[in-house]
Amino acid sequence: MRSPRILLSAIVTLLLVVCVALPSAARNPDPQAGEFCAAELPLGSPSLQETRTTTEVAPGVTYTLIERGEQSEDDFFTVDAAFKADLAAAETLAEGLRAEGYEPLIETISERAPDDPQSGPLGYLVRVGSFTTQAEADALRAELTAKGYTGLRTVYAGEDGNETSGPWVVHVLGIDPDLYDGTITPELATEIVPERETLTSISDRIDSLAAINGGYFVIGENDGTPGDLAGISVIDGVLVSEAVDGRTSLILPPGSGEGADIASLSDTTAATSSDGATREVDGRQPDYSVGASFEESALIMQALCAVEAVNLDGGGSTAMTIGEELVNQPSDPTGERPIGEAIVVLP
Repeated sequence: MRSPRILLSAIVTLLLVVCVALPSAARNPDPQAGEFCAAELPLGSPSLQETRTTTEVAPGVTYTLIERGEQSEDDFFTVDAAFKADLAAAETLAEGLRAEGYEPLIETISERAPDDPQSGPLGYLVRVGSFTTQAEADALRAELTAKGYTGLRTVYAGEDGNETSGPWVVHVLGIDPDLYDGTITPELATEIVPERETLTSISDRIDSLAAINGGYFVIGENDGTPGDLAGISVIDGVLVSEAVDGRTSLILPPGSGEGADIASLSDTTAATSSDGATREVDGRQPDYSVGASFEESALIMQALCAVEAVNLDGGGSTAMTIGEELVNQPSDPTGERPIGEAIVVLP
């Protein structure tokens, strides 16, 4: 019987994933050759163009870059003026904007969390403007700010979760324990808590074959100790950080990842799969990758043969390195964000 495979990935929407593949007696896809359970990702219409490029990092370790779709002509930049819980408050704000010569729109936000006990609309979003470039939307936001409006955000409609043509960029790191004889292990930033470190710095420091960012962590002093992990972490039998109720944990046994599991209690997307790959999706960058919602991320994991998955830290923290090279494009406006921990693939 073949050993389970491990999948680590980043969807350039900024979602990071670690996956463990299950053995399969009748398995046709070969992730080591860039083959997965679906010929194309379930993102956008089936007619969208998609390319996949696979390279071998080391025996049993492959990196696949998947690029799909293109920026939609129907998507646009706009300014979110406010989110209101009731329609009357949203209409009052919209009337004030109209009085100043703007043309606001009110969008009903109907989708609620699956475990939300309440029903009906979640609230109402007031938006202003429709632009082809972010610079134009930013200019309107600055103009409204100067007039006393607060809490404004420049957003891209393609990230609303509605139908779009992309683009999407997905990074897949595949590990086959039958062929890989190295070690997959967690690594603390700066080797201690507190403080943070970029993934490229961690990769350089420990000379890793590949790496991805780990779970959530404290960024600012107002929230605690910077670099402290926001969830349970046990490394070499030592408790590094306490558990957080309701979060799931990724368990990595010593060695090549064989026997990796997911337990109730963590934060990235890890998965058990029949092909053995890890995935990450870049996002929040309309001309590069719009990213993926949690539902879309789950569909991506299924298409890549995942059976179980757990979500790690995402957003601007999402990062993947091959060697010392950062292969994804972080969405944090400052560039690569220092993180609290990483999952590293060692020789």
